[in-house]
Amino acid sequence: MAVAGFLGLYSFRGEKYLDLTSQEIINVLRDAQDRSISREEDGHWGVHFENSAGGDNFYELFKGAS
Repeated sequence: MAVAGFLGLYSFRGEKYLDLTSQEIINVLRDAQDRSISREEDGHWGVHFENSAGGDNFYELFKGAS
């Protein structure tokens, strides 16, 4: 029974982490979109996603050409 409870808690935490990360990514994408539309700093804006085999996954807002 304890194992089932642990797995349920672990699943809940994983789901919560996924929800928070998804919301952060959505916010960064919208920020890039808003900056591009308004031509902030007279530049193009985008989001770079890095999904490496080593597990150092990240995303970042950037200004300039892709």
